[in-house]
Amino acid sequence: MALFLGEWGGAGSADGQFNGPTAVATNSANQVYVVDSGNNRVQVFGEGGEFLAKWGSLGSGPGQFSAPVGIAIDRDGFVYVADRDNGRVQKFNGSGEFVGQWRGAPGSELVAPTGIAVDLSGNVFVSDPARNRIVKFDPGGEPLTEWGAGGAGPGQFNSPGGLATDEAGELYVADTGNFRVQKFNGSGEFLTAWGLPGNGPGLFGLPVAVSTDPVGKIYVVDSVNDQVQKFTPTGEFLSVWGEPGSKPNHFEAPADVAISFSAKTYVVDAGNNRIEVYGKIPDPLFAKTVNVIPAGGKVRFKPPHGQTFRPIYSATQIKVGSTVDTRKGRVQLTSAKNRVGLTQSAEFKSGLFKVLQPRRGRAITILKLTGALGCGKATKKRGATASRRRRSRRLWGSGKGNYSSRGSHGSATVRGTVWLTKDTCAGTLFRVKRGVIKVRDFTRHRTVKVGTGRSYFVPAH
Repeated sequence: MALFLGEWGGAGSADGQFNGPTAVATNSANQVYVVDSGNNRVQVFGEGGEFLAKWGSLGSGPGQFSAPVGIAIDRDGFVYVADRDNGRVQKFNGSGEFVGQWRGAPGSELVAPTGIAVDLSGNVFVSDPARNRIVKFDPGGEPLTEWGAGGAGPGQFNSPGGLATDEAGELYVADTGNFRVQKFNGSGEFLTAWGLPGNGPGLFGLPVAVSTDPVGKIYVVDSVNDQVQKFTPTGEFLSVWGEPGSKPNHFEAPADVAISFSAKTYVVDAGNNRIEVYGKIPDPLFAKTVNVIPAGGKVRFKPPHGQTFRPIYSATQIKVGSTVDTRKGRVQLTSAKNRVGLTQSAEFKSGLFKVLQPRRGRAITILKLTGALGCGKATKKRGATASRRRRSRRLWGSGKGNYSSRGSHGSATVRGTVWLTKDTCAGTLFRVKRGVIKVRDFTRHRTVKVGTGRSYFVPAH
């Protein structure tokens, strides 16, 4: 199963929101382009999900769309969009400036172009399910060849959908209505096919999209079984992930998948109006870096010596000494357990904390509560209200390993537990929901064990 790194989106028409997204593609700079079909536009994001740009509106003029459904980016950064209900392909530069459009040869115009792919030579392949065919164009939109007809034989189609090319120039077609993937050379000669109706390895409920990664693996999106399957170029099953739902690693009618040059996998989770991100980030380095994955809500971080907080949309590696804001969300934090490569993970929420790892002594990750408490006397009514609002700060932790949560007057070292650390003007409270913690009392200069259902309070003086 792929490693879930994060997600972004939500239903709506604001920047970063979607209304039935249908396709995704990445460029050489690892920027992510999403076809937001219901909003008749293309949105562009950074690798971590930060909104960068958008273009498009409902209509039939240059740069306008009517139910766009497919997207591809060539090696020079030009963007091709299958503008389905306008029966055309539109070409843009990477900033969304209109370059050109085409509809096909006279008498053989595109009816409802859906899937689109570009090979390394810049040739553009388009699926036209209304005519059960694939049409190949040169980079300027001149038709080169076409093939296909209705049926279930080799080279025949039943509503072909998404397309993908590999470095050899071979084309993979999601032959949706035939519950299979077909593979062709660049001239349209049939090479192989795989897939049958069903739910299991190599079986499909409704294969709607296909993609290739930089090392030649094939990914097929199954919108009915709510999953993505991974294959070799000859159709040998490798792995699968996804199940119905709205939680991480769950899908509702997924529509497309793209793999970036940085080896991140982006899945269009159409029914949930979001993009889910999978892949791998480097392992954390002791006393240097930790990895954080957003696990719900809104999460931000501020680098050491940084002045502003940055949102975290997907798995991110941050420097030790960074401040993490989980007051409106929660994160899974993975840190180096020692200096030889072992790691540990735990979840933290509802707090603002700085991540520390002393270079000397026992290898331990410290979560230090931060943020002003406002315990001083306020002289103005407005100041008094603000002071009352900031008279406590807290952090919930869940997990095991060499973690220590540190308040103003005490710290708690965990042994696999769920625990609360809460600072107030009167002192620091530790509460254990499950497991055992070891509390170091800075005021009384002693260490005590606190078990499930128990609390321990360290007074300020």
